[in-house]
Amino acid sequence: MRNFNPFEQLFDYGSAIRKIMYTTNAVESIHSSFRKVTKKGAFPNENALLKVLYLRIKELETKWEGGRIQN
Repeated sequence: MRNFNPFEQLFDYGSAIRKIMYTTNAVESIHSSFRKVTKKGAFPNENALLKVLYLRIKELETKWEGGRIQN
Protein backbone atom coordinates (compact mmCIF):
# COMPACT_ATOMS: atom_id res chain seq x y z
CA MET A 1 0.00 0.00 0.00
CA ARG A 2 2.97 2.35 0.45
CA ASN A 3 3.63 2.47 -3.27
CA PHE A 4 0.01 3.10 -4.23
CA ASN A 5 0.01 6.77 -3.17
CA PRO A 6 1.99 8.13 -6.18
CA PHE A 7 -0.25 6.15 -8.53
CA GLU A 8 -3.35 7.42 -6.78
CA GLN A 9 -2.21 11.01 -7.27
CA LEU A 10 -2.47 10.54 -11.03
CA PHE A 11 -6.25 10.52 -10.68
CA ASP A 12 -6.20 13.96 -9.04
CA TYR A 13 -5.53 15.42 -12.51
CA GLY A 14 -8.34 16.01 -14.97
CA SER A 15 -8.96 13.68 -17.89
CA ALA A 16 -7.39 16.14 -20.37
CA ILE A 17 -4.13 16.23 -18.40
CA ARG A 18 -4.07 12.42 -18.06
CA LYS A 19 -4.56 12.07 -21.84
CA ILE A 20 -1.55 14.33 -22.46
CA MET A 21 0.52 12.19 -20.08
CA TYR A 22 -0.45 9.00 -21.89
CA THR A 23 0.29 10.58 -25.29
CA THR A 24 3.65 11.80 -24.04
CA ASN A 25 4.51 8.26 -22.95
CA ALA A 26 3.72 6.97 -26.44
CA VAL A 27 5.91 9.63 -28.04
CA GLU A 28 8.73 8.83 -25.62
CA SER A 29 8.37 5.15 -26.48
CA ILE A 30 8.77 5.87 -30.20
CA HIS A 31 11.74 8.13 -29.52
CA SER A 32 13.38 5.42 -27.42
CA SER A 33 12.83 2.92 -30.21
CA PHE A 34 14.46 5.29 -32.72
CA ARG A 35 17.47 5.74 -30.44
CA LYS A 36 17.92 1.96 -30.21
CA VAL A 37 18.14 1.51 -33.98
CA THR A 38 20.31 4.57 -34.62
CA LYS A 39 22.92 4.04 -31.92
CA LYS A 40 24.37 0.98 -33.69
CA GLY A 41 26.64 2.96 -35.96
CA ALA A 42 27.29 5.73 -38.41
CA PHE A 43 25.22 6.15 -41.54
CA PRO A 44 26.89 6.84 -44.89
CA ASN A 45 24.26 9.43 -45.81
CA GLU A 46 20.94 10.91 -44.75
CA ASN A 47 18.92 8.51 -46.92
CA ALA A 48 20.39 5.52 -45.07
CA LEU A 49 19.23 6.97 -41.75
CA LEU A 50 15.77 7.77 -43.13
CA LYS A 51 15.41 4.21 -44.44
CA VAL A 52 16.27 2.74 -41.03
CA LEU A 53 13.75 5.02 -39.31
CA TYR A 54 11.10 4.20 -41.90
CA LEU A 55 11.60 0.47 -41.39
CA ARG A 56 11.37 0.92 -37.62
CA ILE A 57 8.11 2.84 -38.01
CA LYS A 58 6.72 -0.02 -40.08
CA GLU A 59 7.77 -2.54 -37.39
CA LEU A 60 6.12 -0.44 -34.68
CA GLU A 61 3.00 -0.05 -36.79
CA THR A 62 2.51 -3.81 -37.05
CA LYS A 63 3.36 -4.26 -33.36
CA TRP A 64 0.78 -1.68 -32.24
CA GLU A 65 -1.84 -2.44 -34.88
CA GLY A 66 -4.39 -3.82 -32.40
CA GLY A 67 -4.00 -1.04 -29.84
CA ARG A 68 -6.21 2.00 -29.79
CA ILE A 69 -5.91 5.40 -28.15
CA GLN A 70 -9.18 6.43 -26.56
CA ASN A 71 -10.99 9.48 -27.94
